[in-house]
Amino acid sequence: MLFLLQAEGSTRVEFSDGSATTVEPLGYVAAPLTEVALVTSERPIARIEIVADLPLFPAVGIRVAPPAHRIAVGAPASAVNARPSPSSAAWHVISSVVNAVLNSDLSPDSAALPPLEVSLLHALVSLVLESRGADVPARHASHLSHAQQIIQRNAHHPDFSVENLAAAMNISTRYLARIFREVGTSPGKALRAARISRAQLALQGGGAQTIGEAAHASGFSSVRAMKEAFRLSGLSLER
Repeated sequence: MLFLLQAEGSTRVEFSDGSATTVEPLGYVAAPLTEVALVTSERPIARIEIVADLPLFPAVGIRVAPPAHRIAVGAPASAVNARPSPSSAAWHVISSVVNAVLNSDLSPDSAALPPLEVSLLHALVSLVLESRGADVPARHASHLSHAQQIIQRNAHHPDFSVENLAAAMNISTRYLARIFREVGTSPGKALRAARISRAQLALQGGGAQTIGEAAHASGFSSVRAMKEAFRLSGLSLER
C-alpha cells in the first residue's frame, strides 16, 4: 500500500479508475499502490510517502474514515482519505521515525533500521485502525501488528498457514480469529492478501517470467490456487 501523509500544502491523488482525491495538511491517503495513477502538487509542499505491505488490510474492502474524520473524497472504496486527530500518537510516531531516518547517516544494512521499521509498521497499522473507527484494545493492536510482521516474513512459503501463524504468536487459532474479526477481516484473508500482493509485484516487473513462477514466488501452492485467491478478492489476474 501507498501511504501519503501531508505535512504542508495539498496533494492531488488520481486513481486508475479515473477518480481522484485531494489530501489537505495533516491528512493522509492510504491506497493499494497498483490503484494509484498519479500524485501531483501545484506548489512546493511537504509530505511523507511510504510504501508498505499491510496484509492486515486486503487490497479491497477498506472503507473510508467515519464522517467525523472525513475529507471531501472521490477515491475508490479501497482507499482511505482521512485526517487523524491532533493528538494521534500514530501520526507523531510515523513523523518521528521518518525524520530520524532522514536526518541520520544510517546505511541500508544498519542494525538500527529493523527496530525503526517495526515501529513504523505498527504506527501505520494504528493509523488505519484509527481512521476506520475501529475500537481495538491496545493489546489486540499489538497482536495485529505482530501478526502482520510474521505474515510478511512467511507468506512466500506455500505451507505457511493460519495454524502456523497462531503457533508463532503462541496464541490459539480461535483467539487469533477473534482479534482479526475486530477489524473486519480474518487471518486467512490477511495471508491471502499478502500472497496476492507478492504475486502482483512479481507479475508487474518483479522478475517472474510466467504465471507459474509468480504463483511459486508468492506462496501459492499452484496457479489454480492463485487464480482462485484473486477471484475471491475481486481482482483480475493480469500480466
